[in-house]
This record gives sequence, structure tokens and C-alpha cells, in this order.
Amino acid sequence: MMKIRQIFISVFLSFISFLSVATGQVAVFEDLLYWRASQETTSPWAYMQTTNSPPGAVYTEPNVYFNWSPGVRVGASYEPTGYFDGKLYWTNYATKAREAIAAPAGQFFVPEFFNGFTTLDLFNAAQLDWKLIMNMVDFEVGHAFKPIDTISVRPFIGVKGGTINQSIHSAWQANFDSVNIYSAREDLKNNFLGVGPSFGIDGAFAINKQVNIRSDLSTALLWGRWNVEDTYFRPRALLGLIPQTTITSDRKNALLGTFMARYFLGLDWTLNTKATVVIKAGYEMQFWSNQSRLPMFQALPAHGDLTLQGGICGIYIKF
Repeated sequence: MMKIRQIFISVFLSFISFLSVATGQVAVFEDLLYWRASQETTSPWAYMQTTNSPPGAVYTEPNVYFNWSPGVRVGASYEPTGYFDGKLYWTNYATKAREAIAAPAGQFFVPEFFNGFTTLDLFNAAQLDWKLIMNMVDFEVGHAFKPIDTISVRPFIGVKGGTINQSIHSAWQANFDSVNIYSAREDLKNNFLGVGPSFGIDGAFAINKQVNIRSDLSTALLWGRWNVEDTYFRPRALLGLIPQTTITSDRKNALLGTFMARYFLGLDWTLNTKATVVIKAGYEMQFWSNQSRLPMFQALPAHGDLTLQGGICGIYIKF
């Protein structure tokens, strides 16, 4: 991740240096993001019915829900007169989820992640922490034109690349009358690195001279590499009657193409002073296919889709 940030900072500073001597219009912008991620593929735990289960009993395992979390997008653009413009920007977003579960009296559950499931260990309490960090860099080349006075469109092509890294830390306990019999932990990683072409169109409809309705749509096709790791560890318990167990599996450099789509709808307001200042606000959604590739109890990757959505408030300054 640090290497990607260093590469972006180097490229971004080079781009800024070019803009400082350019003769066209130069702009910098920043968007503040407040998004929520969704990636519900399957519950990480499953209840086991026992002989003393009440007739017709139904137990619902809680899914894992990510928190609303802030993010940022920063970048710069260059618009030469009569030529294609260029835009370079970086999006950073991080979020986390935390969930805990306790089985009803006399009931147990098993981990759904593959390594934990193979042990057939039974538990009645568990806690899980899930973290997701996205760092994505975009470079676009486009050209804006007005088919009519009130409508502006900017088709573009570009390159998108970056990382979406996820980590899961889970703890499991088997308790009997408030006494811990044995416990375990399972740690997983689902790290993605990808790059590929992007395409899109930015549109604006003028309500008046200062206010526009904005509607931006883009998509990208990325060739990606996943590194997936799963480590299950149960220490020795009950004076050695329950032996230590360690199960580790990983899939390095698993290659797969992935599709993403982005949509923004909102308003912008333009203020003309010594520089042109544009303030925008609205809603954005990003869809990433096949992001979660963690192996569940079927020994097959879940291929869970990732959705990011929420509000955006940004400022754009053109010199």
C-alpha cells in the first residue's frame, strides 16, 4: 500500500509541476465522502440444531454490517483551449464492521470460513472485526462540449488502478456454565490489486447561470490479482486433553477480471471571483463485482460483490 501511495504522490506532484507551467486552465479539487459499504455474501457463522432444540425453532445468524465512514478524493485537472483535458485524482476510503454473537442456551454454532469449518469445533460465543481499505487512482482524458446551451457533456476514457484490502479478525469461545472450555481465533485477508481501462460521461444541465444538475456515469474493466489467506488457530486446552490445532491456507496471485461501475447525481453551484469556484453535493454509488473471494465452508470462493454508496460534498477551484 505504501508503494502505491508513493507512486501516486510522485505522479501527482509531476502532474502539478506540469500544470504550474501550462498555458490552459488549471484546477484542483477535493471531495469529502461519507459512504457505507455493503458486502453481504453469507453469514460467517451457522447455528447447529441440538436434541433439546424447541420444536420449530428458527435461529437467525446476524450478518456483518459496515459502519458509515468518511473518505476523501483529491486531484487536479488541466484544460487546454480547444484540446482534450486531463484529470488525475486519488480516492481513499476506509471502513470497518464489528459483530458479536452468543448462542441460545443449549445451542452451538460453527465457523463458516473454510479452515474453521473443517475442524468441526463447536462454539457458543464469537466476536468479529472486519476492516476494508480502498486506495484507487484514476487518470482521465476527455473533452467537454455543449450540444445545446443548457446541457454540457464530457465523454472520457482513462485508466483506473489501485487496491482494495480487507482483513477479518475473529475470536471464538466454547463456554460451559461461564467456564471457558476452549477458544480459537481465525484471521483472514482478502487483498485485491488491479488496473484497467475506464470509460464514462459527465453531464450537466443548467438550471440557471450558477446552478447545475450533475449526472456522471463511468465504468471500468480491471485485470485483478487477489491474495487470500486464512489462518485458524486453537491453542491447547484442558491440560492437553484438547490438542493445539493450526490450519493455514492461502491463494497467492489468483487472477481474475473484475467489473466496476460508478454513478453520481447531485447539484453544483458556481461562484466567479478571481478564480472560478464550484461547490457540489450529491449521492454517489460504486459497484465492484467479485470482490470478496474468501473461501467459505463449501471450499469455494464466495465471489461477493462490493457496493459503496453515500453522500459527497466537494469544492473545485479553477485558476
